[in-house]
Amino acid sequence: MTTSPEAFKKEIENLTLEELLILRDEIFKSLKNYENKEKDQNNLFETSPSLKTIYNMQTEYLKVVIELIIKNQEKEKIRVLFKE
Repeated sequence: MTTSPEAFKKEIENLTLEELLILRDEIFKSLKNYENKEKDQNNLFETSPSLKTIYNMQTEYLKVVIELIIKNQEKEKIRVLFKE
């Protein structure tokens, strides 16, 4: 079972920038693994959810992570501006 992007966002919204960057890299790795499996014509076993569904959800999760990274960086810029 997959988690909705909204639920995923709630789960990770309090992560630090460093944790978000690590998560982003993990999702990239997962997407790359899917792309490699997709090229493998000998993949005879079907998984549930399908690899395509997992790939699509991972791309949605990646959007959420990138959005949070941007928000985190914007907060940091504001913090630095007011600190000076």
